Amino acid sequence: MYQVIIAHFGFFVPFSASSSSDRPAPLPAIEAAVLLQRSDDNVDFRMAWNVLRDMAENEAYRSTVLKYIALAPFEGEIAIAQNESFGIEVVQK
Repeated sequence: MYQVIIAHFGFFVPFSASSSSDRPAPLPAIEAAVLLQRSDDNVDFRMAWNVLRDMAENEAYRSTVLKYIALAPFEGEIAIAQNESFGIEVVQK
């Protein structure tokens, strides 16, 4: 086991990297997706870190978690979709 310092949103958090056998069992995929999408101050970074590690180690788990995460389109995609619905072609210069 070794100590690592992780910079997280301007804070330095000590983190002990250990073997995967010391980690809890993976969360159900829907719970993992909800956890990863949270932005409040009460998110347990250790749980989120474990979810990310589980996703990195297991491709099927990663795919299942990602199915539950809805990606919001960025502003450009929204404008393009609105213009396409009116038959207007947008050309970026």
